[in-house]
Amino acid sequence: MVIDTRAEILLRKRSKRKKKSYLVKQERVKTGSSMISLTFFITSIVLIGLLCFSIILLNFQIAQNQLKINNTRKEINYQSEIKERLNFRIAQLQSPQRIFEEAIANLGMSNPDEINYLNIDTFQLVEQQKLLEENQDTQVGSSGSENFFNPEFKEDVYKTILTLLFP
Repeated sequence: MVIDTRAEILLRKRSKRKKKSYLVKQERVKTGSSMISLTFFITSIVLIGLLCFSIILLNFQIAQNQLKINNTRKEINYQSEIKERLNFRIAQLQSPQRIFEEAIANLGMSNPDEINYLNIDTFQLVEQQKLLEENQDTQVGSSGSENFFNPEFKEDVYKTILTLLFP
């Protein structure tokens, strides 16, 4: 590394004096070390600039993601409101009063004047059937009861009972 001073350069040009002043000693410049410090300074500035750019870019990404989140929340709230309205509408359509009015108005059904209930005890019917079958077996020659309790009639009675019990 060559250390040159400005004063030495000037002295070479003007004259070759050996006197050095105090100011000349302080003005010594190291050219190699100044290049390193200048390179370090420029590199530092570039890195700081890249860091600032990265921070700005990250903030931009954060803002975009927050907008997406807000839009998704709005959509969820909107869909929740629609769901509540539809559930309310379903509850209205399933109400017994509306079904009753719809049945009378559009389906031609009418409200009965008198309500009759059918109380069928299937166990008693089966027991009576067994007794009748036993009596039929013991009575020979009774043609009327044979036709009345034939297997087809029994099936019809059982189907009717099951239909009434389990609609």
